[in-house]
Amino acid sequence: MEALAASSRLRLWRDQWLRLRLDERNTIVSFHARDS
Repeated sequence: MEALAASSRLRLWRDQWLRLRLDERNTIVSFHARDS
């Protein structure tokens, strides 16, 4: 049971990290688009 909780927490953390990275890239892309 403990391993299951740990894996679900890890998945949650990874999803948040991926979403952050995506937001970061989108922001950079929009900045470049606005500059050009």
